[in-house]
This record gives sequence, structure tokens and C-alpha cells, in this order.
Amino acid sequence: MRGKIRTYCRVRPLLVTEEKQQRCVNQTSSSALKVLQQKEGTKKLHTFQFDHCFGENASQYEVFNELEPTISSVLEGYNVCVFAYGQTGSGKTYTMQGNHSLDGNGCGGLYQQTVQRLFTLMQQQQQFSSPSWNMSSCLTTSHRVLVSVYEVYNEAVYDLLASKENLRRTQLQTPPQPRFNTSMTSTHSPNTTGFGTPQKQQQQDPMHSKFNRLETKMVDGRCQIIDLTTIEASSCDSVITTLEQGLRHRVTNATQCNSVSSRSHCVVTLTVINTTTNHNTNNTTTTTTKLNLVDLAGSERISKSKAEDERRVETTNINKSLTTLGRVITSLSKNQNHTPYRDSKLTFLLQDSLSGSSKVAVVATVSPTVGSLQETLSTMKFASVVQKVELGETTRQQSHSSAASAPIPTNRQRASTLSADLMKHKDVRMDCNTSLLSTSAISSIVDNDELASTCSSLMGFQPLLGFPTTDSPQISPRSSSPGLSSVATSSQPPSPTHHKRMAHRYGHASVCP
Repeated sequence: MRGKIRTYCRVRPLLVTEEKQQRCVNQTSSSALKVLQQKEGTKKLHTFQFDHCFGENASQYEVFNELEPTISSVLEGYNVCVFAYGQTGSGKTYTMQGNHSLDGNGCGGLYQQTVQRLFTLMQQQQQFSSPSWNMSSCLTTSHRVLVSVYEVYNEAVYDLLASKENLRRTQLQTPPQPRFNTSMTSTHSPNTTGFGTPQKQQQQDPMHSKFNRLETKMVDGRCQIIDLTTIEASSCDSVITTLEQGLRHRVTNATQCNSVSSRSHCVVTLTVINTTTNHNTNNTTTTTTKLNLVDLAGSERISKSKAEDERRVETTNINKSLTTLGRVITSLSKNQNHTPYRDSKLTFLLQDSLSGSSKVAVVATVSPTVGSLQETLSTMKFASVVQKVELGETTRQQSHSSAASAPIPTNRQRASTLSADLMKHKDVRMDCNTSLLSTSAISSIVDNDELASTCSSLMGFQPLLGFPTTDSPQISPRSSSPGLSSVATSSQPPSPTHHKRMAHRYGHASVCP
């Protein structure tokens, strides 16, 4: 993962209406695909290599299993971003959303399986660090998960979790119904939604009124969305419920290419706050990381989708933002001095993820039919360029430490506090009066040799020579003896004869040189 964007390619199965069409994509290995291009009687074979390729029969679990090491690193202190990229109708939304239920058949998409896996790992971390599980453990780990869902629609940002009370409506309108795709098998009809009900032209959700657009601003060099709703979730089920609440407001409409076409780029952000408390030092460490799961709108040709009026405007903005994303990737792959992040709202918001501070993975989805050959080649070429991007070495997010209670003082802090108390002790007072320091006297009181040495230094004495330092405050002797007074105030060290005389008088032979 060092400095590299992981790239994956997934080929969706044929739809019911495509069963008579020829295939142009052939998977040759777990990491290679070949695309056959026929034009004017000539054949050209294109070979693409990726980190992993998923065939038409690949399950949702297989896809997640390959991405799981990257996604789980969000609990190790890394920011993570996963993109789903491809033409409209190629299976991006199914890969990300899948079926809203988590069953044994692996129908849950990356959203559901990611949430389930993260909560399982967090529960294990909390359990293993618990004293009830490990009696020798001095650490306690806890996690908080914050969820936000927003979309970029026609180059404007909308909060998909905004409450009704926060919406500035001009009139009452019926919001679109929940939508989750359930299958990518050949029995899936392109004219139905995930729940098997015909998809009708939807009324505009009042959430997407121009009055409810969110503004962005730069904070510490990063783009932030002002007033974006963030909901704290305590369980896997609560996160899934929150995602359903937000995704039901995403803009989808029917085109000639896809009856349930996503008309916006949807970003699901999971913020994980990891708090670790060390009971030995009473310190608490907090690390905040983010996981962005991005379901991009599908690229499409207007001549093929027959988009008109509002759909045409949507298609134009979608293609513009995806083109900017391609320019950003090309700039990064060539190490150019300027990268056009600001040319699109999408790349501007995801600048942190693309500039090297995150682990990044891209899932490129393609259609196997000859009718989608040009879009398939374009998607694979884009993924090939992404694979060459070197973002530099990803780094863990910095942890913020704070003391849960009063911090443990250092030896010098303890020495400063104890120095005044030591002066009250009889043996120390005697040594101060004679300008000599009995190391054993202080050590017997403090019971720490290093602390005793620090205390003696603060009191203005050299521990072994027995006289004040020249840059320390002098302690005036209490004796009136002229000899002692001259020793205490002199800037020259006492002679060996004086040492012997003073040691014989006060019984400190150990300090004689």
C-alpha cells in the first residue's frame, strides 16, 4: 500500500435485455482482463492489469474481502478513501449498496459489510484491552463512530441527513422512496428498482432546493462543509439505518441508458474516534480518522442517453466533474506542479484523499457487452492511469494526549518541592552550616539517589566536593566561626588540608578527596 492507489476492476453480468449481445470482455486471470475491439473488419486486443479483477460471478463478499485490509486500516490510525468509478449502469451503486440486508449470501454492499466489520474489530479491541479479559492490561480502549452523508449534485453540495426542521422549503413535496439494488444476476430487469417496483420519474426532493445548498470553506488548509449533519451511531444497525435515511434522498432518474441512474456523486463518511487510556500513567490518547466511501455518478454520452432539459444539465455536470477527476489523476501520475483540484466541487472536497494523506482504492466497474465497448475501454484506461499514481507514503494521524488526572511529577519537580522540606531536617542543616553535603543524609530521607542529587544541586551544593556552585544562590553558614565563613563565601575551592580538618571535626571522612 505504500504510495500506491489500489485498483480493482469488476465486470457485471448481462442483464435480461442483453442476453443476445456478444461479450467483449474476457477475464484471463485474477488480475488481468482482455477487451476485444472489432472495427471495420479488424480486431484489436487490449490487455489490462489491475491489483485484482472480479468476474461476472464474483459475489459481494469476494469484493469486500479484497478491500478489507485497506478499509480496516482506518482503525490503525489511517484515513481511507474508496471510489466506485464507471459508466452509468455498470454496477457501481450495487457494489457500494448491494442489498440493504446482511444475509449469509453476501448480498450486502461495501457500505453494510464495512460497517459490520469495523464494529466487530472495535468490539474485539475493547474486549482484549479490558482488565476482565487481560488482567495484566493497563490500557482501556473505546470508540465513537460519527456518520455523515452528502452528495454533489450539479456542482452543489447537499446534506442528505438534514432534518425536516432544517430544510427551507418553498412548498410541500413528496420525497423519493428508499432505493437499494438487490441483484446483479441475469434475472434483474433494468426497468425496476432494487425492490422490484417500476421506477417512475421522481419529483424534485425539497432537500435539493437551491435554498438548502451547503457552503464550503478552507480550515487549516482543508476544505470543510459548513453545517453538515453528523450523527453518532452506537451500533452496526444504527449506522445502516442512518445510511438508509440519507440514501433515500439521493437524486436518481431514468435515462435511455439506465432506468435508475444516479445523478449525483454520493459520499458516505465514517469518522472513527479512538480513545485509549493508560491507567499506569493516567494519560488519555485520542486519534481521529475518516473513511470516505464514494459512489460516483456514471459517465454517459448524451447521444446515447438521449438526455434532455434537466437530465441534459445533470449529464453535463457529471461528465465535467469526472473529466476533472481524470485531469487530477493525470497530474498526480506525472508529478506536475499544478493539480486542478478547484476545477470541480468533487475534487475540491476530496483533495485530502487524493493528495497523499489517505490510503486510496478504486473499484472500476464495466459492462461486458459490445454495445458498451467505448465506455468499457475508457473506464479501464482511467483505472490504468490511477494505478500509476504515487501519492507518497501514507502516515498515521497524529494522536492528541491529555492527562486524565494530575500528571506524575518529574524528579526535578519533586526536588523543587522537597528542597525546602529537606532544609528542616537536622542532618541537612548541619551540612549546610559546614558548607558540606552528606549524600547519605538526603538519600536516607528521599530514598532515591537521582532525586537526592537533584535536590543537592538545587540547594547550591556539589554532592561530592562539598561546596556551593558559583552560579547557584549561596547558603550563608549559621556558624560564626571565621574559618567556616571564609570557606562558605570564597569563590575558590577549599584546600585538601581544609577538607581533612573539616572532615575530622564533623565526621564526614567520605567527602574528602
